[in-house]
Order: sequence, then C-alpha cells, then structure tokens
Amino acid sequence: MKKKAFASRSVFFQLMSAIIVITILTGGLVGTTGYLLAKHVLIDAGKADLKHIVSGAMATLEQLNDRVEKKELTLEQAQEQARLYLSGPKNDNGKGYQSQKSDFIYKNKGYLIAYGTDYSTQVHPVNDIGVIPDNTTNRQKMVAGANAKGEDAHYVTYMDKDDATGEEKEKLAYMSQFTPWNWSVGIAVFQDEFYKELEQMKLYIILITAGVALLSLGVFYLAARGKVRLLKQVTAASKEIAAGNIERTNLKETTDEIGQLAKGFNHMSGELRTLVSGLQETSSQLVESATDLSAISEETSASSEEIGRAIGDISTGTLHQASDLEVANQQMTQFNQSIENVKEQSDHIKRISDQSSQSSQQGQQIVQQLKQSNEQSIQASQGIRAGIEQLSTKVQDISQITDTIESISNETNLLALNASIEAARAGEHGKGFSVVASEVRNLAEQTKQSAVQIQQMIQGIKEETTATAGIMSSTMDRFAELDEAVHATEHEFNAISTLISQTIVETNAMAKELNTLLEQNDLITKAMHGAAHVSQENAAAIEEITASTDEQVTAISNVAKAAERLNELSMRLNQDIARYRL
Repeated sequence: MKKKAFASRSVFFQLMSAIIVITILTGGLVGTTGYLLAKHVLIDAGKADLKHIVSGAMATLEQLNDRVEKKELTLEQAQEQARLYLSGPKNDNGKGYQSQKSDFIYKNKGYLIAYGTDYSTQVHPVNDIGVIPDNTTNRQKMVAGANAKGEDAHYVTYMDKDDATGEEKEKLAYMSQFTPWNWSVGIAVFQDEFYKELEQMKLYIILITAGVALLSLGVFYLAARGKVRLLKQVTAASKEIAAGNIERTNLKETTDEIGQLAKGFNHMSGELRTLVSGLQETSSQLVESATDLSAISEETSASSEEIGRAIGDISTGTLHQASDLEVANQQMTQFNQSIENVKEQSDHIKRISDQSSQSSQQGQQIVQQLKQSNEQSIQASQGIRAGIEQLSTKVQDISQITDTIESISNETNLLALNASIEAARAGEHGKGFSVVASEVRNLAEQTKQSAVQIQQMIQGIKEETTATAGIMSSTMDRFAELDEAVHATEHEFNAISTLISQTIVETNAMAKELNTLLEQNDLITKAMHGAAHVSQENAAAIEEITASTDEQVTAISNVAKAAERLNELSMRLNQDIARYRL
C-alpha cells in the first residue's frame, strides 16, 4: 500500500501522467477544433447549397410565370406544374409527391416548400395543398425570412419533429419571396444532415489520439528513466547530508539540466565536507585557546591579590611610621620645655632614632618587594595583552572562515534559486527539480543561519576582547603610575634614612655639644615636620596604588569571565559541528 502511494507521488509517475494528460488534451483539442471547424464549413456549404437549390427553384417559377403572362398556361396550371417540378411526381394514390425524384432535393432529406401570405401550404411533398394548420409559428418565421432584406435573415431555424426517429431537432430553412405569385419559397433540412459524415471522423480522431498518447508514453519512459534514476540518487544523497552524514558524492554528470544539477551537487558535497572539516579543526583550536586564556586569567588574578595584600602591608607600615614621627615631634617639643633633662631626652631620642632606622630599612625592603611585585605584574599584564592579541587574531581567522561559510551558503542558495527558475520554466516536468532545489535552498539557509550565529558569537568575543584590551591598557598605565610612586617612595625612604642617620650622629654629639643643642633643635624640628609630611604623602600614594590594584583585580576578573564565556561558545560550536560525520 505504501509503495503504491509512493509511486503515485513520484516524479516519474507524475510526469508520465502529465504526458498522457497533455497528449490527450492536445489530441482532443486539435480533434475538437478540427471537428468544429469542419462542422462550421459543412454548415456553410450546406447553407450555400440550400440557397443554390432555392435559386434554381425560383428560376423554374420565373419560366412558368412567363408562360402564364404569354397566355400559354393558366395560373392554376402553372402552379400545378411548379409543384410537380419542385416536389416530384405524385404518388400513385394521388396524395403527396415523390420528393426523392425531384431535381430540387438536398441529400434525399431536404425538400422544397412554399407558403402563401395566409400561411397556407402551396408546395410540400406531404401536406395537403391549401391547408392552414392550427399552429403557424414556424410558417410565420419562414414567411418573415422570405421577405427579409438582409441575406442572412433569409435563413430561418426552428424546431421540427423527425418522422423517422420521432425526435425533435433543429431545422434550417432558406426562404425567398416569389412576388408574382406571393409565394414564400424555400427548402428546409435538419441541421445534422450537413455534418452527418463527421461522426465517423470523430471516431478516427479518438483512436488516433489514444495511439499518439501510448506512443508518447513509451518514448517518454525510455527517455526519462535514466534521468529519474539520477534524481532519486540526488534525493538519497540529500537525505544523507541532512542526517549529518557528509560524504563526497559521485553522481553521473551530463550536459542537460539534471546532469548539471548532479554536477553542482557533487561540488557542493565536496565543498561542504571541506568546510565542516575546517570548522571542526578551528573549533578545537578555539577550545584550546579559551582554556589557556582562562588559566592565564586565574594566575593573573591570584598575582593581583598578592600585590594588593603587599600594598596593604606597606600602607599599614607607613601609617605607623607617620605615627612614630608624630610622637618624635611631641618628644622634641617636650625636650624644648625640659632642658634640664637633656641627657635623658637625648638617650630617648637615640633609641627612637634607632627604631626609626630599623623601620626605614624595613620600609626600603618593602619598597623593593613592591618594585619586584610591580615588575612581575607588568610582565603578567604584558603576557595577558599578548594572549588577548593572539585571541583577537584567532577570532579574525574564525570570522574569515564564517564569511567563507556564508559566501558558500549564498552561492548554494543562488544555485538552488537558479534550479527553481529552470524547474519553473520546465512547468510540470520541473516539479521534481523544484522540490530538490527547495531542499538544497533550505540546507543553504540553515548553513547561513549557523554562520550568522557563529559570526554573532565571534562579534561578542571581539567586543569582550576589545574591552579587555582597553582595561589591560588602563591597567598598564596604572602600573606605570605605581612604578613611579614606588620609585618616589624609595627616594623618600632614602631621604628619611639619611635624616635618621644624621639624627643619630647629632644625638651622639649632643652630649659633647650641649651648647649647640638649642641651635640644632630648630633644624631637627623642621626635619621631623618634613618627615611627617613625606609619610602622609606616602600614605596617600599607597592608597591610590591600592585603588589601582583593586581596579586591576576587577579587570582581570572580567577577563576570566570572558574566557569562560569563550569556552562555553567553543563547546557549543563543537556540539553543533559534531552532528556532521565526515
């Protein structure tokens, strides 16, 4: 049952049915047209014959009327002879006339008639002379036609009963007026008598049409069997590709449209196989790049957190140093107030100076660590930037590949459109080609939509990469500023160390030079104020560094998120491509 239904839907069956229908319609149309034209010609010829017969009858009546005018015959004698001439000799029983023996007869069926102005019978092979029937409708039409002015108006049609079959049929009469006797003379015949011979011709037309249809069917079967087989192979290959099994096809290529379709399908399957293979390789590379970028982002994030903690420690030490300097300043004030305790204050200042020296040395060590951490951060940032630039280059490569996919899809769509146009030109013969072209166009549209989705994903990656590159550029600028601040802090720490060393020297000499203590006290006070100011500036600079580090951590976190998203997109691309088998 399914095979019968499939056969009725196949292109071969439909084309064969179309050939039969077209042949029958063509034969029927030609035969019917010829039949109608022949019928029209025969009717025109019959009408001309009727007119000719009536003209002959009118000539006979003219001769008889001349004899009446010459007094050779009376009017009654002339009219009786006219009936014998027109209707034939009388029957043996004296009733009616033998119209078959008349010279004025059409195909043994049409006979001459004549009616008076009162619609009475004057000439008729059967009806009694001088009789007026109860229904004179037909005779009124014929008398009116005889007196009409236009030539076509002399032809009168009416319904009459066929005595042989008892059927009412259409009858045609040509009427003319014989004025001397006031007779409406004409000849009437059933219209089917004009084209009776055509019935045999109709049978010949039917037989010839059937023969031509069978011959056309056989020729088409022999000619189209190979083409239909090729179409089935193209359909099977299309289903395999739609199922994800992309194999290079080797369909038979010829110079006709179906052969060119097979050639295009062979080329398309090869290009599609190459394209999917390239996409699979590119997708694998994209996954590897995304994984590397994610790992680099995590390492950079961890380094940035360590830098933040180190800077926090520096900030705490700087604040403590500022506090110590403030205490030293207060002690110097007390020293001014308590000159009697100079020795004790001198020892105290020495201890404080020693502590400050140690703190200064620790600060210098922390600054060195900060410089090393900052340099490592700069190197890591440069590595991230290089990774992002490499990612951008790979994204550009993928974008070019997707452009190639879209170009191939457009070319395939154009090829399918051309095939649809050729199929439309072929009419009924091209319906199968149109189905194949539609399937190819749908496949091209799906490929194009996948390419557009990939392009959109790539565009998102490019935007995220561009944003990350901008953030990294800003981070590099912040690191440069941090490096300058670290160098400035180192310089200030060196200055503090120098001042503390000078303070120790002055404190050691204070015991020997108490007289100069008051003079140097002002200098020491100013130096302590400068140190406190420097410590405050260092604290502010370190706060700025901390803020920059936080921004860097945020930026690197965004890079990590972008890398994760890139990884997800790569996995999705792999899943989309995995359904195709090469």
